[in-house]
Amino acid sequence: MGRSFEIARPLLDASGGVVGYGPGADSVVALLVTAVAYALLVPRRVHGDLALGVLGGVGLLVPASFGLVWWSAAVAGMLVAAVALGRAAWSRTPTESVFRVLLSGAFVSYAVLIGAGRAEVVAAVLGSVVLLGVGVALAVRAGARGRDVGAGSLVVGLVALGPAVWLGLLAADADVTTQVRASLLVAVVLCLVAHLIARAVPGYGFYALGVAVAVVVSAPLWSLPGSDPVVYYAAAALVLVVALMPAPTVRANGPAVVLVPAILPALALLGLTFTDVAVVVFEPWTAATDIWSDVAPVQSPVAWSSVIAIAVAGVAVALARLLTFPRPATQKATAEEAVAEKAAAAEAGRATAPRGGVLARTLAPFVALLVPLVLAAAAVPWPAMPIAALVCGLLGVTAAALTSARRISTDLAAVLCGVLAAAGAAGSLAGHGATIAAFALVVVASAVVGVAGAGAVARVTGWTAGSVALVVVAYTVGDLIDRGPAAPVSVLVAGALVVALEAVLRSRRPAEADAPFVVAHSAALIALLLADSTSWAAHVLRLWALVLVVRALRPRESRAVRSGYGLAASALTLISWWLLLWERDVETAEAYTLPAALLALAAGWLARRGRPELPSWSAYGPALAATFLPSLAVIAYSASDDPQYLRRLLLGVGALVVLLLGARARLQAPVVTGGGVLILVALHELVQFWDLVPRWVPLAVGGLLLVGIATTIEQRRRDLARLKGAITRLS
Repeated sequence: MGRSFEIARPLLDASGGVVGYGPGADSVVALLVTAVAYALLVPRRVHGDLALGVLGGVGLLVPASFGLVWWSAAVAGMLVAAVALGRAAWSRTPTESVFRVLLSGAFVSYAVLIGAGRAEVVAAVLGSVVLLGVGVALAVRAGARGRDVGAGSLVVGLVALGPAVWLGLLAADADVTTQVRASLLVAVVLCLVAHLIARAVPGYGFYALGVAVAVVVSAPLWSLPGSDPVVYYAAAALVLVVALMPAPTVRANGPAVVLVPAILPALALLGLTFTDVAVVVFEPWTAATDIWSDVAPVQSPVAWSSVIAIAVAGVAVALARLLTFPRPATQKATAEEAVAEKAAAAEAGRATAPRGGVLARTLAPFVALLVPLVLAAAAVPWPAMPIAALVCGLLGVTAAALTSARRISTDLAAVLCGVLAAAGAAGSLAGHGATIAAFALVVVASAVVGVAGAGAVARVTGWTAGSVALVVVAYTVGDLIDRGPAAPVSVLVAGALVVALEAVLRSRRPAEADAPFVVAHSAALIALLLADSTSWAAHVLRLWALVLVVRALRPRESRAVRSGYGLAASALTLISWWLLLWERDVETAEAYTLPAALLALAAGWLARRGRPELPSWSAYGPALAATFLPSLAVIAYSASDDPQYLRRLLLGVGALVVLLLGARARLQAPVVTGGGVLILVALHELVQFWDLVPRWVPLAVGGLLLVGIATTIEQRRRDLARLKGAITRLS
């Protein structure tokens, strides 16, 4: 045996020759005589196994004893293995078959190792294994050893088919690619065999299916040596896995027995096509780093093999979904099954869908991805690919949003199409025209979703995306014009249109109006930030205040909402006024504070109108503070060479007017504030007058005042008490 191994080397390149002469034919005779002696000593029941052992020894000795060619040892080994397997197949008990199966396996291994010296020899040995294994399995399919010896023989025989074909082609000097393609054909044959065996010999169905699945899902591995793209074989593996699903064995055990192993070729396909898919899904985002450069971004090439493989995989997934789709109720075997199916669907809260809808939802992500992939593979100039990705993504998202029944497949398709649409929109940012076209498409699709979307979430998302896209279009148009205030004004116009949309939604679908409201005011803020001068910032504020005033005039609007819009418009107008004053270097404090005081006064009046119990300090305190405090501060810190006569006079008059109006309206805040400011002004004037009169005059006046107060102290105390009570009673 050792001599046989030596001559059968090197592997697949043995030079040939005879095994060599051993001890001669007398060694075979000695073995037979010894076997006869043992047969006389051992029980009769083991004579068969003894004979197999002797046959094995003869098979090992004959090639060397008679100087036969080296490959004759492989032939002898296969003969011994065939006899041993035949004996094992007709064993009465599993115990009897153990030795025979082990002996058969040992000699098959021996024959394969010897035959490995030449490709044609080992191919012939493996072909013999295929015939022997399948033949024994079919012969004992109904016997006692069908489930163990027969099933094992079938598995070994089917597994040997692939290596036999590969090595046979190697012996015929075929190239590696031809061998890989032949292996794919072997995988197809194994799938057909699995179908046939599952129907003809159901007991072997699971074993044949296991071999077929193992060979099919390993296609990405055994196809690596060939020159064909491996992704083709990964896609073909998915198709073959789906082709196994109608087999009775799969129907009996569930589709998971073939779908779970299919994860391997699926992952291989994802990994092999990731670079090309990234050209469509991820590479367009690089355009966002060079917005509106009007320079076409560099687009990486895409292999057609990836396009074809993804298309084939999409077909496979769609077929798998159809095969796992439950039969319609009209096709149920019994009426009871149909009723049970409908009840289960109603309890789960899902609607039954036609097969066409299922097929469309399954194929949608693949079709959406394939269209831009085809354009990228064809090297179509920019921006065809990102625009195509955007259109396909928007169609998928819109279709999902219009679908009333919520399913995992629908949501998954919507997410994938949304990612594709986002990539397409990002890829269009390199040029003004492409950006305008892309986001105009987003506006149209979002409007459709907002109007006819099946769910509230979908509609709100549609209004939000459409509003943002409209602002982007307006900003892009303004930047393209590139003339002075074009950008902020265009964005402001877009914001006004979104406000109009918000007003319409507020009347018909109030729950959906919040998103456009936020987008509109965000657009106004963007327009303000885009203003390149203080004067234009003031213009933007005034224009937006006008928009808010018009919005407040919506019919059937509540008083509180109208008041809020009015105050917001007034505040914007006030800020714009301040900006204009600041640009013109106006330094008079009252020019800034009095408009703010008037606005605070209006807000307080509206607040007390709705809440009469509101204290006057809360309603009018801010307005009074804005009116008097800045002027008091200016007067207090004025220099001696700037006496502020007019400001002091007007401040005193204003304080007196506020005091009188507060007393007339019986409001505590105006009375106290006006009186306090009037006293402060009087004290300030008194201090200013102090230095202008002789020193004895103030002393004399002060003495007279003290005498007068002392003589009427009780009356003054009663007057102060009445004044305190009157002020306290004011609201």
